[in-house]
Amino acid sequence: MTSGRENASQIINDGQIKKLKDSHCWFCETIEDAFEIMRNTIMKEGTKYVGTDGLIKTYGKFVPDEWLIIKGTPKYSDPMNYFIWHNETDGNIRASAQAIRNETIKIGYKGNLGLKNIEVLELSNVK
Repeated sequence: MTSGRENASQIINDGQIKKLKDSHCWFCETIEDAFEIMRNTIMKEGTKYVGTDGLIKTYGKFVPDEWLIIKGTPKYSDPMNYFIWHNETDGNIRASAQAIRNETIKIGYKGNLGLKNIEVLELSNVK
């Protein structure tokens, strides 16, 4: 797993969030929603997740200084390219209430999402 900090320069220079190994990328509408997803994913040391390579992995220790939040306004308004993101599972088909909540705050975009008004927020300055 790579931290958010490793990708920040490229996002700022390119003005877009690039899709991973799929055909889409994801984002949240608010900083609070982003924190909620972080609290239920990368901040849960020892929890299993499915990586972009399809393999089961484990979240390591969360180090706030290694992560950033990129805040920006999407450049595109075509509603056909946006969708509700469905989270990866660890093979457990019973969905928790939190997993369902995460799916309603995580928004997918088909392709690379162009951004304008980009700001980089250090986690220590946002909380």
